[in-house]
Amino acid sequence: RPPDVREQEETSPILQLCSLMVECWGFDPRKRPDAARCKARLEWMPSAVPSVDAAEVQSPQLLLKIGDMHRLHSRPNEALEAFERALEISRRLEDHKATAGAMLLLAESYKDLSRLLEAESSFKSALEYYDGRGDRTGMGTASIGLANVYDTMSEAAKAETHYRLALDAFSQVNNDLGRANSMIGLGRIYKGQPKPDQAKKSYQDAEEIYMRIGDDLGRANALLGLGRVHQAQSEAEDAEKKCKEAKEIYTRIGGELGRANALETLGDIYRAQSMYQESRSSYIEAAEIYGGLKYEHGQANTMLGLGRIHYVHSEYSQAESVYKEALDIYARVGDLLGRANALAWLADTYRAESRYREAEETYARANDTYIRAGDDLGRASALLGLGQVLQAQSKIAEAEVAFTEAAETSKRVGNQTVQIHAIMTLGFIYGNRGDYPAAENQFAEAVAILSGFGNETALAAAQNALEGYQKLAKGTYYRLHVFIPLCIFFFFKELFRRALRLLWFR
Repeated sequence: RPPDVREQEETSPILQLCSLMVECWGFDPRKRPDAARCKARLEWMPSAVPSVDAAEVQSPQLLLKIGDMHRLHSRPNEALEAFERALEISRRLEDHKATAGAMLLLAESYKDLSRLLEAESSFKSALEYYDGRGDRTGMGTASIGLANVYDTMSEAAKAETHYRLALDAFSQVNNDLGRANSMIGLGRIYKGQPKPDQAKKSYQDAEEIYMRIGDDLGRANALLGLGRVHQAQSEAEDAEKKCKEAKEIYTRIGGELGRANALETLGDIYRAQSMYQESRSSYIEAAEIYGGLKYEHGQANTMLGLGRIHYVHSEYSQAESVYKEALDIYARVGDLLGRANALAWLADTYRAESRYREAEETYARANDTYIRAGDDLGRASALLGLGQVLQAQSKIAEAEVAFTEAAETSKRVGNQTVQIHAIMTLGFIYGNRGDYPAAENQFAEAVAILSGFGNETALAAAQNALEGYQKLAKGTYYRLHVFIPLCIFFFFKELFRRALRLLWFR
Protein backbone atom coordinates (compact mmCIF):
# COMPACT_ATOMS: atom_id res chain seq x y z
CA ARG A 1 0.00 0.00 0.00
CA PRO A 2 1.38 3.50 -0.87
CA PRO A 3 2.32 5.42 2.30
CA ASP A 4 0.06 8.20 3.59
CA VAL A 5 2.14 11.25 2.72
CA ARG A 6 0.17 13.47 5.11
CA GLU A 7 1.47 11.40 8.07
CA GLN A 8 5.14 11.54 7.08
CA GLU A 9 7.15 14.40 8.58
CA GLU A 10 9.52 14.46 5.58
CA THR A 11 6.76 14.65 2.96
CA SER A 12 3.96 16.66 4.57
CA PRO A 13 5.34 20.06 3.42
CA ILE A 14 5.31 18.97 -0.25
CA LEU A 15 1.88 17.42 -0.53
CA GLN A 16 1.30 18.45 -4.16
CA LEU A 17 4.40 16.58 -5.33
CA CYS A 18 3.69 13.59 -3.11
CA SER A 19 0.08 13.49 -4.27
CA LEU A 20 1.25 13.30 -7.88
CA MET A 21 3.67 10.50 -6.95
CA VAL A 22 0.88 8.50 -5.29
CA GLU A 23 -1.26 8.88 -8.43
CA CYS A 24 1.68 7.55 -10.50
CA TRP A 25 1.85 4.49 -8.18
CA GLY A 26 -1.80 3.67 -8.84
CA PHE A 27 -2.58 0.01 -9.63
CA ASP A 28 -4.88 0.88 -12.53
CA PRO A 29 -2.71 2.15 -15.44
CA ARG A 30 -5.72 3.92 -16.95
CA LYS A 31 -5.98 6.18 -13.90
CA ARG A 32 -2.30 7.13 -13.80
CA PRO A 33 -1.45 10.60 -15.17
CA ASP A 34 0.49 10.52 -18.43
CA ALA A 35 3.84 12.25 -18.94
CA ALA A 36 2.31 15.44 -20.37
CA ARG A 37 -0.05 15.85 -17.39
CA CYS A 38 2.78 15.18 -14.92
CA LYS A 39 4.89 17.85 -16.60
CA ALA A 40 2.00 20.35 -16.57
CA ARG A 41 1.30 19.80 -12.88
CA LEU A 42 4.96 20.03 -11.92
CA GLU A 43 5.21 23.44 -13.57
CA TRP A 44 2.72 24.92 -11.07
CA MET A 45 4.39 23.53 -7.95
CA PRO A 46 6.57 25.98 -5.99
CA SER A 47 10.13 24.79 -5.42
CA ALA A 48 12.88 25.84 -3.02
CA VAL A 49 15.90 24.47 -1.18
CA PRO A 50 14.05 22.75 1.71
CA SER A 51 16.66 22.94 4.48
CA VAL A 52 17.84 26.54 4.07
CA ASP A 53 17.15 29.13 6.76
CA ALA A 54 15.61 32.19 5.07
CA ALA A 55 17.70 34.46 7.30
CA GLU A 56 20.89 33.07 5.69
CA VAL A 57 19.76 33.35 2.06
CA GLN A 58 21.03 36.31 0.02
CA SER A 59 19.26 35.54 -3.27
CA PRO A 60 15.96 37.47 -3.70
CA GLN A 61 14.75 34.83 -6.22
CA LEU A 62 15.32 31.98 -3.78
CA LEU A 63 13.71 33.91 -0.93
CA LEU A 64 10.63 34.49 -3.10
CA LYS A 65 10.44 30.74 -3.81
CA ILE A 66 10.76 29.93 -0.10
CA GLY A 67 8.10 32.49 0.79
CA ASP A 68 5.77 31.21 -1.94
CA MET A 69 6.03 27.69 -0.54
CA HIS A 70 5.17 28.97 2.95
CA ARG A 71 2.20 30.89 1.52
CA LEU A 72 0.90 27.86 -0.38
CA HIS A 73 0.84 25.90 2.86
CA SER A 74 -1.00 28.70 4.71
CA ARG A 75 1.95 29.96 6.78
CA PRO A 76 1.48 33.71 6.15
CA ASN A 77 3.86 34.99 8.83
CA GLU A 78 6.78 32.86 7.57
CA ALA A 79 5.95 33.89 3.99
CA LEU A 80 5.88 37.56 4.99
CA GLU A 81 9.31 37.30 6.61
CA ALA A 82 10.82 35.76 3.46
CA PHE A 83 9.21 38.33 1.15
CA GLU A 84 10.30 41.28 3.31
CA ARG A 85 13.89 40.04 3.24
CA ALA A 86 13.69 39.52 -0.55
CA LEU A 87 12.42 43.10 -0.96
CA GLU A 88 15.20 44.48 1.24
CA ILE A 89 17.95 42.66 -0.66
CA SER A 90 16.55 43.43 -4.16
CA ARG A 91 16.36 47.14 -3.31
CA ARG A 92 19.93 47.11 -2.03
CA LEU A 93 21.05 45.43 -5.26
CA GLU A 94 18.91 47.85 -7.31
CA ASP A 95 17.28 44.85 -8.98
CA HIS A 96 14.02 46.56 -10.01
CA LYS A 97 12.38 43.47 -11.50
CA ALA A 98 12.99 41.43 -8.35
CA THR A 99 11.77 44.40 -6.29
CA ALA A 100 8.45 44.47 -8.16
CA GLY A 101 8.09 40.70 -7.79
CA ALA A 102 8.75 40.95 -4.06
CA MET A 103 6.19 43.75 -3.71
CA LEU A 104 3.57 41.57 -5.42
CA LEU A 105 4.14 38.60 -3.13
CA LEU A 106 4.51 40.82 -0.08
CA ALA A 107 1.13 42.37 -0.91
CA GLU A 108 -0.41 38.89 -1.13
CA SER A 109 0.90 38.11 2.36
CA TYR A 110 -0.45 41.41 3.71
CA LYS A 111 -3.85 40.48 2.29
CA ASP A 112 -3.67 36.98 3.83
CA LEU A 113 -3.05 38.69 7.19
CA SER A 114 -5.95 41.18 6.61
CA ARG A 115 -3.51 44.13 6.43
CA LEU A 116 -5.50 45.51 3.51
CA LEU A 117 -4.16 49.06 3.28
CA GLU A 118 -0.57 47.79 3.18
CA ALA A 119 -1.60 45.23 0.55
CA GLU A 120 -3.26 47.94 -1.57
CA SER A 121 -0.17 50.14 -1.38
CA SER A 122 2.21 47.31 -2.39
CA PHE A 123 0.03 46.20 -5.30
CA LYS A 124 -0.21 49.80 -6.56
CA SER A 125 3.58 50.18 -6.43
CA ALA A 126 4.05 46.95 -8.38
CA LEU A 127 1.39 47.95 -10.93
CA GLU A 128 3.11 51.31 -11.48
CA TYR A 129 6.43 49.55 -12.14
CA TYR A 130 4.98 47.04 -14.63
CA ASP A 131 2.82 49.66 -16.37
CA GLY A 132 5.87 51.87 -16.93
CA ARG A 133 7.65 49.00 -18.70
CA GLY A 134 4.67 47.70 -20.67
CA ASP A 135 4.87 44.32 -18.92
CA ARG A 136 1.35 42.92 -19.52
CA THR A 137 1.83 39.84 -17.37
CA GLY A 138 3.05 41.92 -14.43
CA MET A 139 0.23 44.45 -14.94
CA GLY A 140 -2.34 41.67 -14.97
CA THR A 141 -0.95 40.05 -11.82
CA ALA A 142 -0.86 43.35 -9.92
CA SER A 143 -4.37 44.25 -11.15
CA ILE A 144 -5.78 40.95 -9.88
CA GLY A 145 -4.11 41.53 -6.53
CA LEU A 146 -5.63 45.01 -6.26
CA ALA A 147 -9.02 43.67 -7.32
CA ASN A 148 -8.85 40.98 -4.63
CA VAL A 149 -8.11 43.64 -2.01
CA TYR A 150 -11.02 45.82 -3.18
CA ASP A 151 -13.29 42.75 -3.21
CA THR A 152 -12.35 42.04 0.42
CA MET A 153 -13.01 45.70 1.26
CA SER A 154 -16.48 45.37 -0.38
CA GLU A 155 -15.60 47.92 -3.07
CA ALA A 156 -17.19 45.88 -5.85
CA ALA A 157 -17.01 48.49 -8.62
CA LYS A 158 -13.25 48.98 -8.17
CA ALA A 159 -12.75 45.23 -7.95
CA GLU A 160 -14.64 44.56 -11.19
CA THR A 161 -12.69 47.29 -13.01
CA HIS A 162 -9.34 45.77 -12.03
CA TYR A 163 -10.42 42.18 -12.79
CA ARG A 164 -11.38 43.34 -16.30
CA LEU A 165 -8.06 45.17 -16.67
CA ALA A 166 -6.28 41.98 -15.66
CA LEU A 167 -8.29 39.82 -18.07
CA ASP A 168 -7.48 42.21 -20.92
CA ALA A 169 -3.76 42.31 -20.07
CA PHE A 170 -3.46 38.51 -19.83
CA SER A 171 -5.47 37.99 -23.02
CA GLN A 172 -3.03 40.22 -24.92
CA VAL A 173 -0.15 37.87 -24.08
CA ASN A 174 -2.15 34.59 -24.19
CA ASN A 175 -1.52 33.90 -20.49
CA ASP A 176 -4.03 31.16 -19.65
CA LEU A 177 -3.29 31.08 -15.93
CA GLY A 178 -3.81 34.83 -15.62
CA ARG A 179 -7.02 34.66 -17.65
CA ALA A 180 -8.38 31.92 -15.37
CA ASN A 181 -7.47 33.85 -12.22
CA SER A 182 -9.24 36.94 -13.62
CA MET A 183 -12.33 34.86 -14.37
CA ILE A 184 -12.39 33.56 -10.79
CA GLY A 185 -12.49 37.15 -9.53
CA LEU A 186 -15.21 38.18 -11.98
CA GLY A 187 -17.21 35.12 -10.92
CA ARG A 188 -17.19 36.38 -7.33
CA ILE A 189 -18.32 39.85 -8.45
CA TYR A 190 -21.11 38.47 -10.63
CA LYS A 191 -22.31 36.26 -7.75
CA GLY A 192 -22.65 39.32 -5.51
CA GLN A 193 -24.47 41.53 -8.04
CA PRO A 194 -26.25 38.95 -8.43
CA LYS A 195 -25.75 37.63 -11.96
CA PRO A 196 -25.72 33.86 -11.38
CA ASP A 197 -25.54 32.77 -15.03
CA GLN A 198 -22.52 34.97 -15.70
CA ALA A 199 -20.93 33.84 -12.43
CA LYS A 200 -21.35 30.16 -13.34
CA LYS A 201 -19.87 30.70 -16.80
CA SER A 202 -16.86 32.53 -15.37
CA TYR A 203 -16.14 29.75 -12.88
CA GLN A 204 -16.73 26.99 -15.44
CA ASP A 205 -14.43 28.63 -18.00
CA ALA A 206 -11.77 29.08 -15.32
CA GLU A 207 -12.04 25.44 -14.20
CA GLU A 208 -11.61 24.26 -17.80
CA ILE A 209 -8.39 26.29 -18.14
CA TYR A 210 -7.01 25.10 -14.80
CA MET A 211 -7.65 21.47 -15.75
CA ARG A 212 -5.92 21.95 -19.10
CA ILE A 213 -2.78 23.50 -17.59
CA GLY A 214 -2.66 21.15 -14.59
CA ASP A 215 -3.24 23.74 -11.83
CA ASP A 216 -5.01 21.80 -9.06
CA LEU A 217 -5.19 24.71 -6.63
CA GLY A 218 -6.83 26.92 -9.23
CA ARG A 219 -9.29 24.19 -10.13
CA ALA A 220 -10.27 23.77 -6.47
CA ASN A 221 -10.86 27.53 -6.20
CA ALA A 222 -13.09 27.44 -9.31
CA LEU A 223 -15.09 24.47 -7.98
CA LEU A 224 -15.60 26.19 -4.63
CA GLY A 225 -16.78 29.37 -6.34
CA LEU A 226 -19.17 27.38 -8.51
CA GLY A 227 -20.49 25.60 -5.42
CA ARG A 228 -21.20 28.94 -3.77
CA VAL A 229 -23.18 30.13 -6.80
CA HIS A 230 -25.26 26.93 -6.71
CA GLN A 231 -25.78 27.53 -2.98
CA ALA A 232 -27.04 31.07 -3.59
CA GLN A 233 -29.50 29.65 -6.14
CA SER A 234 -30.74 27.07 -3.57
CA GLU A 235 -29.33 24.25 -5.73
CA ALA A 236 -28.20 22.30 -2.69
CA GLU A 237 -27.23 19.01 -4.35
CA ASP A 238 -25.00 20.67 -6.97
CA ALA A 239 -23.55 23.03 -4.34
CA GLU A 240 -22.60 20.19 -2.00
CA LYS A 241 -21.06 18.16 -4.84
CA LYS A 242 -18.82 21.00 -6.06
CA CYS A 243 -17.71 21.98 -2.55
CA LYS A 244 -16.83 18.38 -1.69
CA GLU A 245 -14.79 18.09 -4.89
CA ALA A 246 -12.96 21.29 -3.95
CA LYS A 247 -12.34 20.09 -0.38
CA GLU A 248 -10.89 16.81 -1.65
CA ILE A 249 -8.40 18.66 -3.88
CA TYR A 250 -7.42 21.12 -1.13
CA THR A 251 -6.84 18.19 1.25
CA ARG A 252 -4.75 16.33 -1.31
CA ILE A 253 -2.44 19.27 -2.12
CA GLY A 254 -2.19 20.65 1.44
CA GLY A 255 -4.20 23.83 0.88
CA GLU A 256 -5.43 24.30 4.44
CA LEU A 257 -7.01 27.72 3.93
CA GLY A 258 -8.95 26.43 0.93
CA ARG A 259 -10.05 23.35 2.89
CA ALA A 260 -11.37 25.58 5.66
CA ASN A 261 -13.21 27.74 3.12
CA ALA A 262 -14.82 24.64 1.60
CA LEU A 263 -15.86 23.35 5.04
CA GLU A 264 -17.35 26.75 5.91
CA THR A 265 -19.38 26.75 2.70
CA LEU A 266 -20.56 23.18 3.35
CA GLY A 267 -21.69 24.40 6.77
CA ASP A 268 -23.79 27.08 5.05
CA ILE A 269 -25.26 24.52 2.62
CA TYR A 270 -26.21 22.11 5.40
CA ARG A 271 -27.68 24.93 7.51
CA ALA A 272 -29.91 26.04 4.64
CA GLN A 273 -31.29 22.46 4.54
CA SER A 274 -31.81 22.40 8.35
CA MET A 275 -29.10 19.72 8.66
CA TYR A 276 -27.85 21.38 11.81
CA GLN A 277 -25.62 18.62 13.17
CA GLU A 278 -23.69 18.36 9.88
CA SER A 279 -23.59 22.14 9.63
CA ARG A 280 -22.21 22.58 13.14
CA SER A 281 -19.51 19.94 12.55
CA SER A 282 -18.40 21.64 9.33
CA TYR A 283 -18.26 25.06 10.97
CA ILE A 284 -16.29 23.79 13.97
CA GLU A 285 -13.75 21.97 11.77
CA ALA A 286 -13.35 25.08 9.63
CA ALA A 287 -12.95 27.27 12.73
CA GLU A 288 -10.20 25.00 14.07
CA ILE A 289 -8.26 25.28 10.80
CA TYR A 290 -8.74 29.06 10.67
CA GLY A 291 -7.56 29.29 14.27
CA GLY A 292 -4.43 27.30 13.49
CA LEU A 293 -3.73 29.63 10.59
CA LYS A 294 -4.53 32.70 12.73
CA TYR A 295 -7.01 33.76 10.04
CA GLU A 296 -9.47 35.90 11.97
CA HIS A 297 -11.69 36.73 9.02
CA GLY A 298 -12.49 33.05 8.49
CA GLN A 299 -13.14 32.56 12.20
CA ALA A 300 -15.67 35.40 12.10
CA ASN A 301 -17.45 33.82 9.14
CA THR A 302 -17.85 30.51 10.96
CA MET A 303 -19.11 32.39 14.03
CA LEU A 304 -21.95 33.81 11.93
CA GLY A 305 -22.95 30.32 10.85
CA LEU A 306 -22.78 28.92 14.38
CA GLY A 307 -24.74 31.92 15.63
CA ARG A 308 -27.49 31.21 13.15
CA ILE A 309 -27.74 27.63 14.41
CA HIS A 310 -28.10 28.97 17.97
CA TYR A 311 -30.81 31.32 16.65
CA VAL A 312 -32.96 28.62 15.03
CA HIS A 313 -32.76 26.60 18.27
CA SER A 314 -33.91 29.70 20.25
CA GLU A 315 -30.54 29.92 22.02
CA TYR A 316 -30.62 33.69 21.76
CA SER A 317 -28.04 34.63 24.37
CA GLN A 318 -25.45 32.34 22.74
CA ALA A 319 -26.32 33.74 19.31
CA GLU A 320 -25.97 37.32 20.56
CA SER A 321 -22.58 36.60 22.10
CA VAL A 322 -21.25 34.96 18.94
CA TYR A 323 -22.50 37.77 16.66
CA LYS A 324 -20.92 40.45 18.82
CA GLU A 325 -17.58 38.63 18.79
CA ALA A 326 -17.79 38.33 14.99
CA LEU A 327 -18.61 42.06 14.76
CA ASP A 328 -15.43 42.94 16.63
CA ILE A 329 -13.35 40.85 14.23
CA TYR A 330 -14.98 42.30 11.10
CA ALA A 331 -14.35 45.81 12.41
CA ARG A 332 -10.71 44.92 13.06
CA VAL A 333 -10.09 43.44 9.59
CA GLY A 334 -12.15 46.06 7.75
CA ASP A 335 -14.84 43.78 6.27
CA LEU A 336 -17.94 45.97 5.71
CA LEU A 337 -20.12 43.20 4.30
CA GLY A 338 -19.26 40.88 7.17
CA ARG A 339 -20.17 43.62 9.64
CA ALA A 340 -23.47 44.23 7.85
CA ASN A 341 -24.40 40.53 7.96
CA ALA A 342 -23.48 40.25 11.64
CA LEU A 343 -25.55 43.35 12.48
CA ALA A 344 -28.56 42.07 10.53
CA TRP A 345 -28.46 38.68 12.24
CA LEU A 346 -27.95 40.29 15.65
CA ALA A 347 -31.04 42.39 14.94
CA ASP A 348 -32.95 39.21 14.03
CA THR A 349 -32.03 37.85 17.45
CA TYR A 350 -33.24 40.98 19.24
CA ARG A 351 -36.51 40.82 17.26
CA ALA A 352 -37.05 37.17 18.23
CA GLU A 353 -36.68 38.22 21.89
CA SER A 354 -39.13 41.13 21.37
CA ARG A 355 -36.34 43.62 22.11
CA TYR A 356 -37.76 45.87 19.44
CA ARG A 357 -35.93 49.12 20.19
CA GLU A 358 -32.54 47.39 20.08
CA ALA A 359 -33.61 45.50 16.96
CA GLU A 360 -34.72 48.73 15.26
CA GLU A 361 -31.40 50.44 15.98
CA THR A 362 -29.38 47.42 14.85
CA TYR A 363 -31.36 46.91 11.62
CA ALA A 364 -30.82 50.59 10.82
CA ARG A 365 -27.06 50.18 11.36
CA ALA A 366 -27.10 47.06 9.16
CA ASN A 367 -28.95 48.97 6.43
CA ASP A 368 -26.40 51.80 6.50
CA THR A 369 -23.51 49.32 6.40
CA TYR A 370 -25.02 47.42 3.46
CA ILE A 371 -25.30 50.73 1.59
CA ARG A 372 -21.60 51.44 2.23
CA ALA A 373 -20.72 47.89 1.16
CA GLY A 374 -22.84 48.21 -2.00
CA ASP A 375 -24.84 45.05 -1.20
CA ASP A 376 -28.52 45.51 -2.10
CA LEU A 377 -29.28 41.82 -1.55
CA GLY A 378 -28.51 42.04 2.16
CA ARG A 379 -30.00 45.52 2.41
CA ALA A 380 -33.41 44.27 1.21
CA SER A 381 -33.54 41.74 4.06
CA ALA A 382 -32.41 44.32 6.63
CA LEU A 383 -35.14 46.74 5.46
CA LEU A 384 -37.74 43.98 5.75
CA GLY A 385 -36.64 43.25 9.32
CA LEU A 386 -36.65 46.97 10.12
CA GLY A 387 -40.20 47.27 8.82
CA GLN A 388 -41.34 44.35 10.95
CA VAL A 389 -39.96 45.76 14.22
CA LEU A 390 -41.37 49.22 13.43
CA GLN A 391 -44.75 47.61 12.79
CA ALA A 392 -44.50 45.69 16.09
CA GLN A 393 -44.03 49.07 17.83
CA SER A 394 -47.07 50.53 15.99
CA LYS A 395 -44.83 52.92 14.00
CA ILE A 396 -46.89 52.23 10.92
CA ALA A 397 -45.85 55.20 8.77
CA GLU A 398 -42.14 54.43 9.28
CA ALA A 399 -42.79 50.73 8.72
CA GLU A 400 -44.51 51.52 5.42
CA VAL A 401 -41.42 53.40 4.22
CA ALA A 402 -39.14 50.47 5.18
CA PHE A 403 -41.38 47.87 3.52
CA THR A 404 -41.63 49.98 0.35
CA GLU A 405 -37.82 50.27 0.15
CA ALA A 406 -37.51 46.53 0.84
CA ALA A 407 -39.95 45.71 -1.97
CA GLU A 408 -38.18 47.99 -4.47
CA THR A 409 -34.69 46.83 -3.53
CA SER A 410 -35.55 43.12 -3.55
CA LYS A 411 -37.26 43.48 -6.93
CA ARG A 412 -34.14 45.12 -8.33
CA VAL A 413 -31.84 42.30 -7.20
CA GLY A 414 -34.28 39.46 -7.86
CA ASN A 415 -34.87 38.33 -4.27
CA GLN A 416 -38.49 37.23 -4.63
CA THR A 417 -38.69 35.85 -1.08
CA VAL A 418 -38.18 39.29 0.47
CA GLN A 419 -40.22 40.96 -2.27
CA ILE A 420 -43.31 38.79 -1.60
CA HIS A 421 -42.98 39.35 2.13
CA ALA A 422 -42.74 43.12 1.72
CA ILE A 423 -45.57 43.61 -0.78
CA MET A 424 -48.01 41.38 1.12
CA THR A 425 -47.32 43.25 4.35
CA LEU A 426 -47.80 46.56 2.52
CA GLY A 427 -51.10 45.19 1.24
CA PHE A 428 -52.27 44.58 4.80
CA ILE A 429 -51.13 48.05 5.89
CA TYR A 430 -53.07 49.70 3.03
CA GLY A 431 -56.12 47.55 3.75
CA ASN A 432 -56.10 48.37 7.46
CA ARG A 433 -56.30 52.07 6.73
CA GLY A 434 -59.11 51.56 4.20
CA ASP A 435 -57.11 52.06 0.99
CA TYR A 436 -58.55 48.96 -0.67
CA PRO A 437 -57.46 49.70 -4.27
CA ALA A 438 -53.82 50.02 -3.10
CA ALA A 439 -54.14 46.78 -1.10
CA GLU A 440 -55.66 45.10 -4.17
CA ASN A 441 -52.66 46.17 -6.28
CA GLN A 442 -50.17 44.75 -3.78
CA PHE A 443 -51.87 41.37 -3.61
CA ALA A 444 -52.29 41.24 -7.39
CA GLU A 445 -48.50 41.65 -7.68
CA ALA A 446 -47.98 38.97 -5.01
CA VAL A 447 -50.24 36.53 -6.88
CA ALA A 448 -48.35 37.18 -10.13
CA ILE A 449 -45.00 36.39 -8.47
CA LEU A 450 -46.28 33.40 -6.48
CA SER A 451 -47.80 31.83 -9.59
CA GLY A 452 -44.29 30.84 -10.60
CA PHE A 453 -42.91 30.38 -7.08
CA GLY A 454 -43.90 26.74 -6.54
CA ASN A 455 -45.73 27.27 -3.24
CA GLU A 456 -49.44 26.56 -3.54
CA THR A 457 -50.19 27.43 0.09
CA ALA A 458 -48.70 30.90 -0.22
CA LEU A 459 -50.42 31.43 -3.57
CA ALA A 460 -53.82 30.47 -2.13
CA ALA A 461 -53.34 32.87 0.81
CA ALA A 462 -52.49 35.74 -1.54
CA GLN A 463 -55.44 34.91 -3.85
CA ASN A 464 -57.89 34.89 -0.93
CA ALA A 465 -56.63 38.27 0.27
CA LEU A 466 -56.81 39.67 -3.28
CA GLU A 467 -60.41 38.51 -3.73
CA GLY A 468 -61.36 39.99 -0.36
CA TYR A 469 -59.87 43.39 -1.12
CA GLN A 470 -61.39 43.43 -4.60
CA LYS A 471 -64.82 42.99 -3.03
CA LEU A 472 -64.07 45.60 -0.39
CA ALA A 473 -63.00 48.05 -3.09
CA LYS A 474 -66.33 47.49 -4.82
CA GLY A 475 -68.25 47.78 -1.55
CA THR A 476 -69.68 44.25 -1.90
CA TYR A 477 -67.86 42.65 1.01
CA TYR A 478 -68.20 43.46 4.68
CA ARG A 479 -64.88 44.56 6.16
CA LEU A 480 -64.98 42.17 9.14
CA HIS A 481 -64.69 39.13 6.86
CA VAL A 482 -61.24 40.23 5.76
CA PHE A 483 -59.90 41.60 9.01
CA ILE A 484 -60.67 38.58 11.20
CA PRO A 485 -58.32 36.35 9.14
CA LEU A 486 -55.84 39.22 8.96
CA CYS A 487 -55.71 39.47 12.73
CA ILE A 488 -55.11 35.73 12.89
CA PHE A 489 -52.35 36.14 10.31
CA PHE A 490 -50.53 38.81 12.32
CA PHE A 491 -50.95 36.88 15.56
CA PHE A 492 -49.37 33.78 14.04
CA LYS A 493 -47.09 35.56 11.57
CA GLU A 494 -43.92 33.67 12.58
CA LEU A 495 -45.66 30.32 12.10
CA PHE A 496 -47.21 31.60 8.88
CA ARG A 497 -43.79 32.54 7.50
CA ARG A 498 -42.35 29.15 8.34
CA ALA A 499 -45.32 27.32 6.78
CA LEU A 500 -44.99 29.31 3.55
CA ARG A 501 -41.17 28.99 3.50
CA LEU A 502 -40.86 32.75 3.22
CA LEU A 503 -38.19 33.13 5.89
CA TRP A 504 -35.22 34.76 4.23
CA PHE A 505 -31.61 33.87 4.74
CA ARG A 506 -28.50 35.71 3.61
